[in-house]
Amino acid sequence: MAPNHLDQAVPFYAAMFLGIATSPIDRTLGVYELKHTLNISKPKMIFCQSHKVQDVQKAVELLGLDAKVVSFDSSPDTITLAEMMDKHGESIAVEVFRAADFDPEETIGYLISTSGTTGLPKSAIVTHKNMATSGIYICSFAKKFPPTRSALLVAPLQWLSSLLSYIMSPYYKYTRIQTSNEVTSDHTLELIERYKPTFMIISPTMMTTLVKAAKRANADLSSFEVLYLGGSAVPRNLVEELRKMVSPTATVTGDMMYRDERWNFYFVERIKLLLKYRNYQISPVEVENVILKHPGVQDVAVTSIPDEECGDLPVACVVVRPGAQVTAQEIKDLVKEKLTDTKQLRGGVIFLNELPLTTSTKLHRRKLKEIAFERLKGQVAA
Repeated sequence: MAPNHLDQAVPFYAAMFLGIATSPIDRTLGVYELKHTLNISKPKMIFCQSHKVQDVQKAVELLGLDAKVVSFDSSPDTITLAEMMDKHGESIAVEVFRAADFDPEETIGYLISTSGTTGLPKSAIVTHKNMATSGIYICSFAKKFPPTRSALLVAPLQWLSSLLSYIMSPYYKYTRIQTSNEVTSDHTLELIERYKPTFMIISPTMMTTLVKAAKRANADLSSFEVLYLGGSAVPRNLVEELRKMVSPTATVTGDMMYRDERWNFYFVERIKLLLKYRNYQISPVEVENVILKHPGVQDVAVTSIPDEECGDLPVACVVVRPGAQVTAQEIKDLVKEKLTDTKQLRGGVIFLNELPLTTSTKLHRRKLKEIAFERLKGQVAA
């Protein structure tokens, strides 16, 4: 639970060499969300920034876990990483160091948080072999070794793309550029201007914001040899804009795609329910479960309305119990109390007499999105 500073790599690589599973966690989570997340992974050690130590300790206490909390920076509440290394570390020459002996095909390397499309977020088990194989596919564009000179890392460690970058950069021998500062478009452009990265995996929404900022600043993006856009819908006009600024080999992932006459593939629609606000995943079911705790709510479904720069702005579609009085602000306040800032109802709250259903009586998510868009267009406040 930390920004992408270099100290984060210390416990990550140590665990990897020792065959100990790691589970990257969103550093913005509060106690309520941490309790659910930690109950899945049941960690023995948790590394975080000092300002999150008390939240983590509270979640650990509520779960009754036997877990040691270590702070990356100075903290009056627990031991720091530097203190732990001074106390327990051993001085071993690089030449004689050997990783633990374990079976990479069977040994769990990572627990990656899933979108939670069928409930609250869960964890996917990834072995060391799984991750190594994924790295081969990611670098399949390469016709040389190393496959690229340097990669700019803009995603937090809980993203699979970031996790892959941590693993791939040492054994593919390319430089990983990362920052502990907030990843704004201006700061990202500064990093690009200074270090001239050649490779980046980035979400379409963040790339859209970056392209706009680059145009305003007349910034040069031509150092990139390869850009991977993925995680949500990739607008065709974004690809066209990038072709004017760089000449990347663009790869996108998803469920529904189409191909043009030049064999360029374009993402059309993601069938999964996951929402993505900026760089953060949002499980609609997680937000729905919080809203259902309101005594006046009979039913609820969370959808989103699109925003060019932010991605998905969550919208709560609420059915009120007969005779109850519920306001939009009450719903927003409830979500604000329980969930982190990135999961707030920035799209708004609408009230319906009933939720739209398919012929098989399942929630009609696409119809719900259309209803929300019609109700809220022109009223969005991100």
